Amino acid sequence: MALIPVHHTIATQFAVASGSGNVTEGMGVALAADTSTDLKPYVKLPDANGGFTIGLAGDSKLASTSGNAYSASVVVNGSGSTRTTTNRVSDMFDETLASGKITVYMGVGEFLTDQYVSADFDAHDDNAAGAALYVVQSGDNAGKVTKTSANNGNKVGFLIAAQNSYPSGVPGTDVDGSLSLGNFIRIALNVQSA
Repeated sequence: MALIPVHHTIATQFAVASGSGNVTEGMGVALAADTSTDLKPYVKLPDANGGFTIGLAGDSKLASTSGNAYSASVVVNGSGSTRTTTNRVSDMFDETLASGKITVYMGVGEFLTDQYVSADFDAHDDNAAGAALYVVQSGDNAGKVTKTSANNGNKVGFLIAAQNSYPSGVPGTDVDGSLSLGNFIRIALNVQSA
């Protein structure tokens, strides 16, 4: 799970078009009108052509991997090939497949996400708390949370705590008596106009 909602005010749904690319829950998303279909508006990743970031994706639309932190790669044959697990096999990693819609968290709220530009956030460095957050508009990191404002559209909130290991609840020794789900940043969502 790339997004852990702590609390939120608005969770809504929008159509997601097939050509919108891979979206992992926890990424910032924008609305766009698709003139070639009846999906008006639909959710997509922000891009260089603009796209006001309206909130965070609450579902994943992926083709070959799971957006869920509890998934794992399992060996599927004697040559060592692996396949990522998913909760519902029929979706094949696309949680939007059945409905054609994606959950979007809007308004204000507090979330943990692992969909961020890791170079922007020092491990265990809470001195960055209060930093303004944006969503990368293009390139390999499109949709990920960043502290860089240049060419990254509107402010989406601020940092509460920099990246830290998050406990999974599975007994272990990584963090707080649990195995770690990985590093997450804690953010306060408060989408603002550009």
